[in-house]
Parts: sequence; C-alpha cells; structure tokens
Amino acid sequence: MASACLTWFRVLALVAAMTAGARRQGLVTVTCHPRNLEHVLSTRFDNYPEGPLWRSNFHDLQGHGIFNSDGDTWLLQRKTTALGFTTRTLRQAMARWTNRSLKSRLWRILADHCDDHHLHRRHSVDLQDLLLRLTFDNICGLTFGRDPETLSPDLPDNPFANAFDAATEATFQRFLYPGFLWRLKRLLDLGSGRSLRKSLEVVDKYMTESSLRARRTPPTTCSHGS
Repeated sequence: MASACLTWFRVLALVAAMTAGARRQGLVTVTCHPRNLEHVLSTRFDNYPEGPLWRSNFHDLQGHGIFNSDGDTWLLQRKTTALGFTTRTLRQAMARWTNRSLKSRLWRILADHCDDHHLHRRHSVDLQDLLLRLTFDNICGLTFGRDPETLSPDLPDNPFANAFDAATEATFQRFLYPGFLWRLKRLLDLGSGRSLRKSLEVVDKYMTESSLRARRTPPTTCSHGS
C-alpha cells in the first residue's frame, strides 16, 4: 500500500505546481507552486497582508483571529500561539494523536479498499476527502479535546464539519460579488447570508459546548501508549 500511495503522490505532484490568473474584482493570482507558497507564507510573509477586503469578508467567520489579522495584532497572536506549540507536552500530544489517527483509521480504511480477499469492498475512494477528515479530527481533538470521528470506516457526516464547510463556502462567495450585495443578503437574511448565519450558529454551539466541557473536565496525564 505504501508504494501505491507513493505512486499517487508522484502523479499528483506533476499537476499540482500550476499558477493561474483570474479577474474577479481585480486581478487575482491563484498558485500552488511550492516555491511560490514558500515565498508568500515564509520568505516574504510580511509583504502579503490579508488586507481590508479579506478581513471584512471573513470577519463573520473568523473575527479578529490570527487567520484574519495583520500587523501588530497578528504578531501578538502569533507569539502567543507559538508559545503553546513549542511546549514538549503539546508536541507529544500532537504526535500521539496523529499517529493513532493514521494507524487505526486512515491506513485501515485504505487497506480495506485494497483487500484482495474482499473484492466487493474494493472501490475508488476520495483521498482528498480522507485527508480533510484526518486533519479535521486531529485539529478538533487537540483544540477542543473532542474527537468528531469523521474519519471512520463508514465516513459519517458531522454537523459541525458540514456547517464549517458551508460557512467557508458562503464566505468565499463574498469575493465574487460587490460588497454591497453580500451585505444586503446578510441584512435581509437571504441566500448566502442566511446560509452563513445558520452555519455559524452550529459552529458557535459546537465550540461553546466543547469549551464548557473542557473546563468541567479535570486535566489528566496521558501515557505515551494512549
């Protein structure tokens, strides 16, 4: 199976390094070339602020969080977040959680679809969907201490995951139209404005319940084998 995965990655690598231009309220460059990503996200990150348009469009979903901030506000949040990610305990927890998800979930699902003894179970799978579920479960587990288990053999729907995807899609639609239009939809609770409101209600409820549960649960020391 490892060789098959390596082959898939090599094939995808041939088509993933493309840059395209699109005109939606100004010229927009869409790129996924590794060197371009490194330049934007690392080498010259300070030269690529979110900007007022991005912050305005994403405010309902991301507020003033680190993914929707610029300048000193972003720097302060980055320093605060970095302190947490540099702790040994968090790194160990991330490693345990990710390894468990890979071994007990992702590899098992892929193995089931490649099992020569169960031909009726062999069919194509959406690898992108599996990786998104893997990432989603890991982030929720580490952030909220609550595993949504979207990466299960039956690939269940999760209300929180669906709501977050719907909210993200509705937010991105704001970039396709003039600002007054999505603001009018939000005011009148129509179309994407209504979809975003309902989705954010589900997201806020899930995060609030998870935060309250984490506060009520006494901290425990996890062993390396867990």
